[in-house]
Amino acid sequence: MSENAAVLVQKLNEAGEWPVPVLLEEILARGQEAVEPLLEILRRQPHGWPEEAPLLSAIMLLGMLRPPEALAPLIDLLRHYDNEALEEFPEALAGYGPEVVEPALAIVRDASLPSYPRSVAASVAIYAAREHPDLRATIAATLRELLAEHLARAPEPVEDAEDEDEDNGGEDEDEDNGDEDEDEEEPGLNEADGPRLDSDYFAMATSLVEHLAELGDPQARDLIKDAFDAGIVDEGWIEQPTIEEIYREADEPPKKISPHSPLERYRARYRENQEREHRQTREARRAIEPPPPPLPLFSDDSAPQPFRHERKQVGRNDPCWCGSGKKYKKCHLRQDQQ
Repeated sequence: MSENAAVLVQKLNEAGEWPVPVLLEEILARGQEAVEPLLEILRRQPHGWPEEAPLLSAIMLLGMLRPPEALAPLIDLLRHYDNEALEEFPEALAGYGPEVVEPALAIVRDASLPSYPRSVAASVAIYAAREHPDLRATIAATLRELLAEHLARAPEPVEDAEDEDEDNGGEDEDEDNGDEDEDEEEPGLNEADGPRLDSDYFAMATSLVEHLAELGDPQARDLIKDAFDAGIVDEGWIEQPTIEEIYREADEPPKKISPHSPLERYRARYRENQEREHRQTREARRAIEPPPPPLPLFSDDSAPQPFRHERKQVGRNDPCWCGSGKKYKKCHLRQDQQ
């Protein structure tokens, strides 16, 4: 008798970081029966590693099953995680299609959340609207509005040191200020008359720029240029030439997403992990095993042997070994003695 979905999901909980792909396939085959046990993993909201491993599998499987009752709990996870647990979200939730766009945009608009889940939510909306131009326009309008808000909060540009010296009549204020430089704020992280802008502000601005380019939004070009000019885009993450490449790629027709592609990718990662573990095990074993004894320079058959006479010693008066019939002393004795 085959095991029911609850038992299989319990095995998933116990499997750790790398459940065997066949277990995931068996859960998927249970269909609607597997939905409630998988939703229970989402409700538990495990944190830490490897406790989060079943959560990643549950997100993937629910995204492939696409039950309507799982959409809200899946979206809600974006309010509780800010790490790799969200990596599978864009493709997992994209299968829900247009109905996921507005819930995802609500996350994007929520300024109380960190930049990473908001960025993931933007990717979810963009993926879900791949074949819906009207929805893509709605997403672009939302992202443009948020980028404009970020630009309005951009810090004042920092004047060059030479200009400051000129304004101060060339006087060196360092002599009067002593060690005050040590307490200076990092340039670009403070507004002139506002709250401190932390790294999350710049990360979100950079994310908005990248997503607008992914949408190929022509109305965002000036905003994107202004964001780079204002220094609120992390150019270690993305540079202006890369933005142009992304705009060009946005004109290409969207690629079809196979509903089974998440499981196919997992199988590939699982094989890579198995091969890596086997390789590490072999290397560790070689490191602790004693080296084999050195091989002999010669095998038993090829080792040099002492010289042996092949012929029996012949007496002087014996018949010669050559068979001539003569006595040895009259035949080959002198030659053999040379």
